[in-house]
Amino acid sequence: MRKALPEQPRRIALRRQLTVDHDLARTQETTAEALRKVQHRKINSPSLDEKAVTTIKIASKAVDYSKVEVGMLVNHAIQFTSGTASGTTTMPVDGTAPVVTEGTQFMSLSYTPKKVGNRVVVRGKMNLTFNNVQPVGSALFNGSTNIGSFWCKHSNNTIPLVMDIVGTFIVASLLPQTITARAGTSGAGTVYFNSDGGAARYNDSYLEITEYAQ
Repeated sequence: MRKALPEQPRRIALRRQLTVDHDLARTQETTAEALRKVQHRKINSPSLDEKAVTTIKIASKAVDYSKVEVGMLVNHAIQFTSGTASGTTTMPVDGTAPVVTEGTQFMSLSYTPKKVGNRVVVRGKMNLTFNNVQPVGSALFNGSTNIGSFWCKHSNNTIPLVMDIVGTFIVASLLPQTITARAGTSGAGTVYFNSDGGAARYNDSYLEITEYAQ
């Protein structure tokens, strides 16, 4: 038969058991509270809005022009032209915007916009010379619509003239847009593109198109 513990040791053993039970209960309570807080954070944390990007959500081509903020670049195109050309059609410098029938077309680039309402900025750079001293006009067109123009008068027609033009428009259609650059002297004369009237001298004239979210 098992002997009963003396009164004093039995009290000590009972006290130790109560202490162990109490510590275990506190540990279980702390663990449960921690789990409850984690679940609470998951439920109440603000979710990412539709424009937010996370690595786990990114798939092939999932982030495109429709996800960017206003003012951000969504598309770009550029075309350099090294060929030479000349023209004699005048572009009067008379205080009115040039029309598409004035001057000679020296560059053209087809561009398909990404989204209606976006802003498109066009830059045209033309290396020109001419055979007399008089004002020279230049302009950018989207189809037949003037989107930007620039004129200059050089004091020496033997020195190359760089026409740097900027134009802009708001996208109204997702059909391909034909962007052109034209130039001409104000009066009778000849304009030479990428040359001095003889051999080619310059080869970095270009049209550049940039589309921005609007």
